[in-house]
Formats: sequence, structure tokens, C-alpha cells
Amino acid sequence: MIAKKLLEIYPEEKEGILDKKFASLVNKKTCLDIAKKIDLANYVKTFNPNNKKIKIEDKIISDSCEALIGAIYLDKGFTIVEKIILNLWQNHIEKSVVTEIDAKTKLQELTLKRFKKLPTYKLISNTGPRHKPIFKVGVKLPDTKYFIATGKSKKEAEQNAALECLKNTNKK
Repeated sequence: MIAKKLLEIYPEEKEGILDKKFASLVNKKTCLDIAKKIDLANYVKTFNPNNKKIKIEDKIISDSCEALIGAIYLDKGFTIVEKIILNLWQNHIEKSVVTEIDAKTKLQELTLKRFKKLPTYKLISNTGPRHKPIFKVGVKLPDTKYFIATGKSKKEAEQNAALECLKNTNKK
């Protein structure tokens, strides 16, 4: 439904640009923004053995937003959930004129242009408890060393590694 709305708003836009706009509208960050907009954190219950006030992690809030949408779809159907999504995402869709390109995409475009190959990502380690892991990822271009970074998710670690690689590549 978001993709359909983007096609309605931008019928002449190139597919690659629409794809980037769509990705920015359905990512974890936007879901977190929507969850905050509807105050979803106040309705999420987590295990709290000591009854202390705890801050719920952003990832849990973002995932809860996706789960809520799925539950509404299962309970009320496509037409209702479409109206809810378009209403909640309206400001984000309207602001989707400017698309921010993430580090991984920038690095991919750069390496395809320079080397006609994609960068190579490698998971180096996954440490920490299951509920709070730390991923260490490396990214390598042809004829370079691995640029290593960490993150709370594999995707975040890959983004951070791509950013490190871009910083180093742009120095040359």
C-alpha cells in the first residue's frame, strides 16, 4: 500500500529512486517514529522481575509497531489496515521527496562504478547475550583490507562498516 501510494504520487519517478523512498518509509526507524506517534511503548509489556521502571529498547517498540499492523490486518482485513497505515505514514510519505542514501547503498554504488563488483561483507563475531547482541562485521572492496565495525544488529554493523570503508576510500 505504501508502494502503491508512492507510485500514485510520483508516477514519473525512476524505479531506483522509488525503491529508496519505499525503503526509507518501511524501515525500523520510521516504524519507531510511528510507534512513538501513537505512544505504543505505553502498551508494550516486558518481563520485569523487580518491578523497576525500565526503558524498552527501540527495536522492541519498532517490532511492536509491525506486529500491531499485522494483527490489525488479520483482525480487520486489508481495507482497514490500508487506511490506518496511510493515515499514520501520511507525514512520512509527504516528506519522502528527499531520499537519504544509506552508507551501504553508497558503498555499493561506488564499488559497482569503480570495480564492477559488489563489496564483500563478512560476519566476524556475534557476542553478548541473546537479548542484547553485538555484531562485528567487516566489509572489503577488491584489493583492500577489511574495514571492521560493530552494531546492535547485523544490519547496523554492516552499515557502520560501510561508513568506515567510505571514510577511508574518500581519503584516497
